[in-house]
Amino acid sequence: MRQLVEERDQGIQEIQHQITEVNEIFKDLAVLVHGQGAMIDDIDSHIDNAAASTMQAKGQLSKAAKTLLCLSLEHHLRLRNLTKLKEFLDKLFLLCSQECLLEVGVLVVVWW
Repeated sequence: MRQLVEERDQGIQEIQHQITEVNEIFKDLAVLVHGQGAMIDDIDSHIDNAAASTMQAKGQLSKAAKTLLCLSLEHHLRLRNLTKLKEFLDKLFLLCSQECLLEVGVLVVVWW
């Protein structure tokens, strides 16, 4: 009977030891999850910054395209070569929005 009690006590101690190990594993896991949360916040911040930079770059490219368009139009108007100007305006008509074409029309009238 005494042996049975000792075996049962030993079994309980083993279970207690295993529960302690599982507890340590969960603590370690909690530390890892917490650290990854900070990394996810960093990634989210980088994504937001990239989106803002992309929008800013888009605006700068649009401004540069308008500047290039105006310079090219100015060049064709100074030459007063109607054939080249017509070719340029035909290409422009295919590429530009109505707002852009209105600006070009105003430039042509002013320069002509």
